[in-house]
Amino acid sequence: MIRKGFNKIFYGMLFVLLSINIRGVDILPAFIGYIFFVSAYENLKNESVYFRKSRKYVWILLIISVVMFYRTAAIGIDMFDMDKLGQEFALAVITVFLTLLNFYNMFKGIKEMAQEKGQDELAAESQKRWKQIVLINILTLFFVVIIFVPVLNIAYLLAVAVLSIIITIKIMKLIRKCANTLGEQKEEI
Repeated sequence: MIRKGFNKIFYGMLFVLLSINIRGVDILPAFIGYIFFVSAYENLKNESVYFRKSRKYVWILLIISVVMFYRTAAIGIDMFDMDKLGQEFALAVITVFLTLLNFYNMFKGIKEMAQEKGQDELAAESQKRWKQIVLINILTLFFVVIIFVPVLNIAYLLAVAVLSIIITIKIMKLIRKCANTLGEQKEEI
């Protein structure tokens, strides 16, 4: 169950973090990723209270992502309609906040499991990845200020994008390591 749970988190992250659009339709919709997360936390709920907490936030993210998917597919986003842009911005802020709560609890759950199994390196890496997620979100928010500085805004966006990709890969490796390390230990008993 533990290995399955972490594998589902891995695939959930792929759907949530990868966006491939063909003619305006996202062929890897985020809501599928959130379904993986809900299922993963169901598998892991007895391992840590933090996974049960994350599950609440992921349910809300699932609902928001379904609404945004169908809304974008049906009406698109008009960059000149300030009401729609305001609604999209509000949903984006809520999504970022809930995503941070999800990651906070997920990483705390990993840390708790790792410490219980004597995997101190894994616990430390979990905390490190959490701090990196916070950093990326702060840097992304700071882009709102940088956007008005020509040339610098493009360089800043590219740097944050590259850093984000690197951190995402490291998180995916951590999740895979959790599946292999924590999954094996629990299931051998």
